[in-house]
Amino acid sequence: MARIVSFVALVVILVVIGGLFLQVMAGFLLPLFLALLLVLMFGPLHRWFIRRCGLHGRIAAVLTTGSILALVLVPMLLLLCAAGREAQSIYHAAMKQPRLEGPRCGERRQGQTTANRRRPLILGNVGH
Repeated sequence: MARIVSFVALVVILVVIGGLFLQVMAGFLLPLFLALLLVLMFGPLHRWFIRRCGLHGRIAAVLTTGSILALVLVPMLLLLCAAGREAQSIYHAAMKQPRLEGPRCGERRQGQTTANRRRPLILGNVGH
């Protein structure tokens, strides 16, 4: 009986420690997953550069980083620039169109008096 109680206590303590560990590590799980993903994606490129550079790891790391920047960030920058130019052209086209003229806030339309204006629907004036 004592063995079962100590075993249950050990399992409870391990579960509590595991839960606390996950709570502390929760902020690091996404960056760790993304780092693993990047290693899997660009590891073969890095190994190719190591073979080409004659086992000089730092030079291969610089070349791998430069290649990643050229292959990923440059096209993304070009897309952002194209989206900015498109937004600018939409803005300029919208500013060239004539504004819709209508009564400004607080002004009345022609022929409208206070008697023929719609009253706001309030619970107290439903029957009027």
